[in-house]
Amino acid sequence: DQVEAMTMSDRVAIMFEGRFEQIDTPQRLYAEPATLSVAEFIGTPRINRMQARSDGRSIDLGNGMPTLPVAASGSGICHVCFRPESAGFGRHELTWPGKITFIEDMGPEIFVHLAAQGFDERVIVRATRQAAAQLRMGQETPFGVAVSDVLVFGPDGRRIALHRTGVAP
Repeated sequence: DQVEAMTMSDRVAIMFEGRFEQIDTPQRLYAEPATLSVAEFIGTPRINRMQARSDGRSIDLGNGMPTLPVAASGSGICHVCFRPESAGFGRHELTWPGKITFIEDMGPEIFVHLAAQGFDERVIVRATRQAAAQLRMGQETPFGVAVSDVLVFGPDGRRIALHRTGVAP
């Protein structure tokens, strides 16, 4: 069980289809997953994921969004991901329009689910009580994330390093 492994272990091995994907500390598995499979397996709620296109030097998010400069990688479809707690409402380095589809009040945490173009599933953003008090079902609201909180996975599912100098216009 993922929770038990993450809370009781110094190192955790993640296997998929009989292959080791990553052997690492729980903190590094969460913050620096080596593959998309590991990123999707570790963490609750799940990581947010959208498809984008890589030309080998940059990631094109589409819809007039800035491109993300990356270390050399293969070209093709890639995945841009971020954790729900990394995102917020309002304007950020990377901002998308979204429509609230569900507000999940878990007591100490509130998760806001949004429909947003380009994302594989509903986007989940962790909200403070103060922020959530201003939100309503069906409301259209921008949400976003800092580039430093984005994880990119190439066409082969392996993590691609971003150049942390920011975004290109």
